[in-house]
Amino acid sequence: MAKRVSRLKNKGKKKGLSAAKISNIQKYKQAKKGILTPAQKKKKDEDKKARKHEAFCKIQKDRKKFRELQAIYATDEEAYPLTAEITGEEMMNMMDPDDLTYLIETEGKKKKYQDLLAAEEAKEAATIAHENEDRSFDKNPLASNMRSLLPIKTDQGIIPRYMEIKEETEEGDEDDQQPPPPTDEELKKQQTKDERDKKKSTLEFLLERHRKLELMKVKIGCLSASFIEEPQERISALSSILHCMKGLDPDIAITIKKYAALSLLEVFHYIIPSYSIHHNDTDQKLKKETRRLYFYENQMLSAYQAYLKSLEEMLLKEERKKRKNPALKQMAMVALKCLGELLMKHSHFNYTGNLIQALVPYLNHSDDDFFSQATSYFTRLFKDDREGRISLEVVQRIDQFVRRRTFRVQPQVLRVLLGLRIKNVQSLDAELEAELTAKRKLTHKEKLLKKLTEKNKQKKSNKEAKRYRKKRKLEEQVKEIKKEKSKKVRNTYHTSIIQLVFGLFIHVLKRRPNQKLMGIVLEGLAKFAHLINIEFFADLLNCMSEIMAEGTLKFRESLHCIQVVCTILSGQGEVLTLDPHRFYKYLYVNMFNLSLGLNHNDILSAVESLKQMLVERRKRVSAVRVQAFAKRLATLSLTLLHSGTIASLATLRSIILHHPSTEALLETDTEGTSGLFSAEIEEPEHSNAAASCFWELHYLTRHYHKTVQQMSTHILLGAPLQGEGTLPYSLTKRPADELFGMYDPSEMRFNPTIPNPSQHLSGKVNKTKKLTKRHKGEQWMTHYMTQETQDLLTVGLLSEDPVTVNGSLSNNINGHSEENDQSSMAKSPSITNLTTANFFTGMFSNMDVEKIPSQIMTESQYGEDFTLSLLKVASKT
Repeated sequence: MAKRVSRLKNKGKKKGLSAAKISNIQKYKQAKKGILTPAQKKKKDEDKKARKHEAFCKIQKDRKKFRELQAIYATDEEAYPLTAEITGEEMMNMMDPDDLTYLIETEGKKKKYQDLLAAEEAKEAATIAHENEDRSFDKNPLASNMRSLLPIKTDQGIIPRYMEIKEETEEGDEDDQQPPPPTDEELKKQQTKDERDKKKSTLEFLLERHRKLELMKVKIGCLSASFIEEPQERISALSSILHCMKGLDPDIAITIKKYAALSLLEVFHYIIPSYSIHHNDTDQKLKKETRRLYFYENQMLSAYQAYLKSLEEMLLKEERKKRKNPALKQMAMVALKCLGELLMKHSHFNYTGNLIQALVPYLNHSDDDFFSQATSYFTRLFKDDREGRISLEVVQRIDQFVRRRTFRVQPQVLRVLLGLRIKNVQSLDAELEAELTAKRKLTHKEKLLKKLTEKNKQKKSNKEAKRYRKKRKLEEQVKEIKKEKSKKVRNTYHTSIIQLVFGLFIHVLKRRPNQKLMGIVLEGLAKFAHLINIEFFADLLNCMSEIMAEGTLKFRESLHCIQVVCTILSGQGEVLTLDPHRFYKYLYVNMFNLSLGLNHNDILSAVESLKQMLVERRKRVSAVRVQAFAKRLATLSLTLLHSGTIASLATLRSIILHHPSTEALLETDTEGTSGLFSAEIEEPEHSNAAASCFWELHYLTRHYHKTVQQMSTHILLGAPLQGEGTLPYSLTKRPADELFGMYDPSEMRFNPTIPNPSQHLSGKVNKTKKLTKRHKGEQWMTHYMTQETQDLLTVGLLSEDPVTVNGSLSNNINGHSEENDQSSMAKSPSITNLTTANFFTGMFSNMDVEKIPSQIMTESQYGEDFTLSLLKVASKT
């Protein structure tokens, strides 16, 4: 190194460089190679020492905190004690200073209210003491040591007699006669006994209960807030809140249990992690931070377990009572709410199976409030569960519960299964193709934004660009692998769910242990029939035909049975050689049983069955049958609400587009057909629907709903796909069930909203508008009015005789007689020829021309607006 330095100096001297320049060159080359100068080395060592000292201080502080925590929990035998209750001083130390000052201020404000309550209590106590005093009707009551004797009756009157009572004492030592002094325990027992024996009034009881509730509410709130601030250091606050759920005070037990349960629900929402916890062993050799974390997790998990046990006890307490108590019912409802919210928000955490097991029996509860709340939680859980893991666990528990009860359950237990998200399960290849096509198709704006972002990015070197490309490819591969794995896992979950659900449905369908469940089972099969394995199609269709042949099904159940058959035959069941003529005939005959009454929602089953019969199986249906069903569907649309009419018209549109033979019904000319249409015939092929037409659509063009008018006009024009009369994309691409739900009037509102009625419909005219029109008409005179005035004046001056109207003299168009209006006749001119006079001529006789200012317009100002206004006036007259 020294030789190299000397060489640099010699070169620098030869070039004529100074010593400072040579040293700078030397430092620059050393810095480039990473060699530090002595000053830099010294500064680096100092920084290193400072960091070491800071880390050491932090470690010491953590050790001190951990020793304090270990000392607190070293004496406890159990992992999570619940017996000890926190004192007031400890609670004040745990509280935040701001919260403490706020409570002190509010306590001062309540002092006046408490003084009033104390005065009321003292007043009532005085009245109670006065009532309990011994009373006498004598004017001079006897003393406590006097006793009255029989009186003496004399001539002067009755003389009362009294005798003094002497206390007899036995001879003996006084020390032996005195009892021993009572102990502290005996005094406490005597005090509690006196308090129990003392009867409290209703006001005193309510005041004392209110005071206890306020104290407990403040305590629970302060403990919850302090624990959320520092959970790992204030774990004892959680045990105190759990201690409140025991309800030791019978006066406020139920209310405090509800407050504590809801407060702990919010606390656990805050502290539960996004992963499940296993009980960790802290006896192993671990790092201090790890040991501390394990200790906190163990304590929190044991607290969560104790909380769930308390909620389960609250639920069971209401069931054990034979007589229903509304207070216990409210407490059980709070417990059910807490369990449902924990299952909804923390289904990934521990004891999820216990939560499901506690909630499932309430689907079969006799009280509507309980089973509706449990049903809502499971329905939301099925809707939010995309993977299917929790749904599978719920279905397993329901399956076990139903089979344990030997299918003696309410229909709502199986109705919950209709909310499962397994209707649109697609294959992996179809989903991958959809994602790839979505990636390929970019809009023009997205392409421009992509170019701008690429330009604004900093340019990378070739090595960095290559590294970035490799990293990006690896990330994409990892994402694709994860997606494929998640999809495979989801398909496995959905497969097991389908097996369990269809196991329950087919058991009820074949063995019929409970006739009440038939409607729900048929509805579920109609919804999930496209997921059944093809091996079970023939057996299921035979079972359906047997059930329909018996004739024991209701109308709604029959519709679902037909929908199941149509769903099977329109999918993979096309290979089966089964004639569904019986199901076609039943649907055709009973379509008119649908109406806007109780079975209006059943229109969806009928419409879905027609779509599967006539559209998806269009190659196996004759043209005559299609025309008969189309005609009946058009007639049915007149008897439904607008939501059902829109769904039926959407189905009719798809039938017309897929079957050109139905276009003949759009024409009113029936010369090419023979015979008459017979709607009462049960066979659709023999009804001769080709001899009729869609006259119902002409009525629907004047429907009260705008969408119905639009759809009926579109169908009458032949359902064009482009040009005039086409429907918007929102109506053509949506299925019938979505349209039915979108325009459902059950919420008492229209979609789209109907505008407010105009004035000509309501019969009311706005007074302000009417006054402004009158004001404008009286204020200005146009050029046309001025010319008419001059003509009228000339006519009036030339005339000699007044006009006769209805046999009497009159000088105006309103027919006022000469006797009634001599003054007006003298002022205004008379009109000789009514045939030549226009409407202004009669109006002028009642006008005061002198008070009307004229506004004569020039010929250049006679524009389009002026002529339009004159035309409007003429059209109104």
